[in-house]
Amino acid sequence: MKLLNARPGCSPANDPRGGQAIILASLTMTVIFGTLGLATDLGWSYFLKGRLQTAADAAASAAVVYAINHSDSCSTITCGVSYTCTGVTPPTTSLQAGCLYATADGPSGLTVKMIENNAAHPPAGLTGTTPSMWIQATITTSQNNFFLFLGGFHTASIKAQAISGVYSGGGGGCVYVLNASAAGAWSQSGGTFTTGCGVYVNSNSATAYHQSGGIDTFNGGSNLYIVGNKSTSGGIVNFNGGGSAETGQTSFSNPVSGLTGPTPGSPCTADPNISGGNSNPIASGTYCSLTISGGNGIVFSGTYIITTGNFTIVGGNYSTAGGGATIYIPASNSTGSVQISGGNGTLTAPSSGSLSGFAIWQNNSVAATVSGSNDTVNGIIYMPSASLTYSGSNTAATMSIVVNTITMSGGNISQPATSGFFSNGASFSGGTIIQ
Repeated sequence: MKLLNARPGCSPANDPRGGQAIILASLTMTVIFGTLGLATDLGWSYFLKGRLQTAADAAASAAVVYAINHSDSCSTITCGVSYTCTGVTPPTTSLQAGCLYATADGPSGLTVKMIENNAAHPPAGLTGTTPSMWIQATITTSQNNFFLFLGGFHTASIKAQAISGVYSGGGGGCVYVLNASAAGAWSQSGGTFTTGCGVYVNSNSATAYHQSGGIDTFNGGSNLYIVGNKSTSGGIVNFNGGGSAETGQTSFSNPVSGLTGPTPGSPCTADPNISGGNSNPIASGTYCSLTISGGNGIVFSGTYIITTGNFTIVGGNYSTAGGGATIYIPASNSTGSVQISGGNGTLTAPSSGSLSGFAIWQNNSVAATVSGSNDTVNGIIYMPSASLTYSGSNTAATMSIVVNTITMSGGNISQPATSGFFSNGASFSGGTIIQ
């Protein structure tokens, strides 16, 4: 039998074509292992990038939530200055809070940088509405390559970034005017109003914010946020630290949620009508009305429910006990309101309990007045259905005002009051990732 195709004089054992398979197999295996190595290193890089992005999202969101809850803004954090995380525990600023979330949700060996800014300096490349405040988290790390190392690619740099923004609230507003359509929802004809936080006017009117006189000063990068437009025929508005007047903005809702009013007692206690004397502590409880026109040593402590008349201060010297006090007028009191126009003293909200943060709560639509250069409120004035005439105190106060409409002629607010019920409204996008 003959061997088909065999060369004359050659046997299969010494056929020179036998080595080609080894060469071909070697080249093929090199390509296969190279491809597997590239896929392994790149796949790990992709996985690590995902972990970094999760950590960046968490850091930016946590920082904004902390800023809202602790009144952090460009008045307390220097805007536009990058902060490199150093592992501060517990955090005392929004940027430090973001750092802790970055390290908790990311792998080890990260470099985390945080930066905060406001609407005057929007994020690069942002499309759509500029947030009133935003915080950016940038996280970088290095990956040691295994297979690509053989090709000279020793390490890979991986980076993730997230920006979280607040479209209303600006790190905690001071004044919220809720009426959705009124002309002159904010109306000012004189006086000097100074704030270290924002003013938000929900009316869509072309004259939602109307100023015919007076001076308004917004410090610390705080904004004047208006759903409609502003109308000025006099007066001055100053912005210090990068804030601005922002018109045509998105409407917002009542920034207070979940608050339950106290139950009035029955029958109500007659008005003590304090007009003199040197020791006049007032026991908490339900009063038909409560009037102070003079006297010293007047001390508020606890909750005061006014069921048929007004809460009135036109004179006297008063203070608040250590546990704080709340003045409450229920909706069932259809004729009574808060009328503070004189006297000397401070009304400070409780810092704990079911009315934590609320100094005055008027739950009806009767017009109210809070004025007097020597009267100071530390806490939230909550009158969502009422019109308030407000001139406030010359003393800088920690407070927030939530009203239907407001006539402003003075006041000095250093920062917003805080409360577990004060959420900056349903449309306030704290912690929302925008990039």
